[in-house]
Amino acid sequence: MLYIQCETNVLLYTFKDCGVQGRIGKWIAAFLDSNTRRQVVGVDGRLSPLVPVIYGVPQGTLLGPVLFLVHIRGISSRLSTESQSSSFADDTRIWRGIVTTEDCKDLQKDLCSVYEWGSDINMQFNSKKFEWVRYSSNLPDFKYEAPDKTTIEVKSSVKDLGVILSSDLSFSLQIQKAVSSASQMVGWCLRTFRGRGSFLLMTLFKSLVQPHLDYCNQIWAPTKQEDINEIEQVQRGLVSRIRDSSLIGLDYWNKLAKLKLYSQERRRERYQIIFIWKISQGLVSGYSLDFTP
Repeated sequence: MLYIQCETNVLLYTFKDCGVQGRIGKWIAAFLDSNTRRQVVGVDGRLSPLVPVIYGVPQGTLLGPVLFLVHIRGISSRLSTESQSSSFADDTRIWRGIVTTEDCKDLQKDLCSVYEWGSDINMQFNSKKFEWVRYSSNLPDFKYEAPDKTTIEVKSSVKDLGVILSSDLSFSLQIQKAVSSASQMVGWCLRTFRGRGSFLLMTLFKSLVQPHLDYCNQIWAPTKQEDINEIEQVQRGLVSRIRDSSLIGLDYWNKLAKLKLYSQERRRERYQIIFIWKISQGLVSGYSLDFTP
């Protein structure tokens, strides 16, 4: 399996002599035309002078993302049936099963069809942000071309929606990233707040630290004991800083019971069970697991 990620970088719009018709068309044209757009910044009830928006779209608008989604809706329309793609915002992923060199050439043809599509709708791709990763060591040696004819860089891992996917199909890098981000947030909380009461520290942990350890953990949940211990140590370290008379003399597990907390491992197991149940009830699409009563 080979996975290529690309990013749309520049949208070019031309409205001169485009013959826009109708109120909605003229409204959209005015929204995108740099000759008519102005924006202002408000802080504490005071407004800055109007300034022109010479490129892109005004930040914070709802119409901008909608128009972008409409603009790229056909990015995969010219792909062959053997190649698949998915997009989120300006990131697009294309993947295909590779066995022979001919499969590599067919994938390059699909990439070229995407480049041609971009040219047809007046869109430019940022070739420097193209990257690809392969999930096998036996794939044919082949170099894929970016839109500017340079070679797409081979990566041992790529980040997809915040999750690091490695070519060896392990999630060790993702686990390291989650632990590092959570540990840094724990350090920030302890430096910023002097209180060490259970209510304060548990509120900070649940609000600021736990999301780093929960994000997509149904996918990357560790199986190695050292990884499990490393994640647990983040919560263990914060719990040990709590100064509460009801916790004196208790070990880590009894402290969790007193604080009504799950261990990180049990928390992930609970998420996995809930996720499988959703699949069995047809609440999650994209899975073909068979369940028998």
